[in-house]
Amino acid sequence: MEENSFRVTGGKRKHDKMTKELFENNRTVYEGAKLKIWVYMLKQGEKPTKWYKPNKQGTKVAFEFMENQQEADKSVEELKNHITRLNEEIGTDFNLIPQNK
Repeated sequence: MEENSFRVTGGKRKHDKMTKELFENNRTVYEGAKLKIWVYMLKQGEKPTKWYKPNKQGTKVAFEFMENQQEADKSVEELKNHITRLNEEIGTDFNLIPQNK
């Protein structure tokens, strides 16, 4: 019998509290939750590949597992760029502060 080797490369999850209603009524809270989830995912070795539009059931996010430090560094830069755009777009002052392990 031949042994097959498999690995999980990514997935999709739904965040049911990040609804369209929250997005429309309190965008700052919605975006803060999104950033918190994004940071958590990066710490778990996951990089978001697509954030779906929020609906009444919540927000889905597709992700892939990072395979090396270069991918991790690029993913952190993508998050920093998103924060900059978000702060300009909706007038927030979100920032990313490195923490010691």
